[in-house]
Parts: sequence; C-alpha cells; structure tokens
Amino acid sequence: MFADAAKARALANWTEAVTDSMLFEHLAGAARELAGWLGGVAYGALGDLPADDAKVEAAAEIEACLTIAFALPALNTFAAADGPVIPKQVEAAEFQYLEPEQATAQAATWRERAEMRWRGTTWSADADPAFRMYAV
Repeated sequence: MFADAAKARALANWTEAVTDSMLFEHLAGAARELAGWLGGVAYGALGDLPADDAKVEAAAEIEACLTIAFALPALNTFAAADGPVIPKQVEAAEFQYLEPEQATAQAATWRERAEMRWRGTTWSADADPAFRMYAV
C-alpha cells in the first residue's frame, strides 16, 4: 500500500474527523485495485523503488484517489434510524450529507482522476524491466 489515510484526507480536504480506521478498508481496496491494474509482480516491485520515484508517487496518488472514491458513499451514509444524533458542527468542521446522486458523482470524479493519473504515468521503460510486461 503506497497511500495512507493522511494522503487521502489531504487530497479530499477532509479533517481528521475522518479517521484512519474509517479509511483503512478503503485504502486496502484501493491497493488491491491498483495491484490488479499493474499486475502483482510489478506492484510489488514498486516497493523496491525510492519513495520519491515518480511511479511510487503516482501509485500513492492513484490509491488515495481510489480510496476517496470508495469511501465517499460509505461516509455519506448514516443508516441507523435509532443511532446517535450527528451534530452538524464538530470542532471547526461543518458536516453536510450529500444527496446519493451527488456522492456517486463525486466518487466517479475521484475514480476518473485515478484513471487519468494511471494513463498519464509511464509504467515501463528500458531502465525499468520489472514494468515492461505491464505497460498500458
């Protein structure tokens, strides 16, 4: 996994009210998705590259965008009719639920951003034989 909760929160402009534990399963799903796009061997090879390598940075951004896309609908849903009241204001953050269509549209926008970053990254090069067979 190349992204973390802090990266996803920063991209989405979410406060820490969206906790690491709220994002963990979404981060894991994003990592699995990117591993599927790259292939497991190439995904694993990313871990051998320096953290500031362009491919590692792209992988982190893609995973963070996918995390946001996966998390938005879940974070926007409050299904327990007899559950606790959620205040509109918590510390400095004001919360507002989106209409389901809005949450779906925003999730699609974040997925598009991940896909654009994927297409805009050179995943193979002569100097990078581990990625040659996984070029898109």
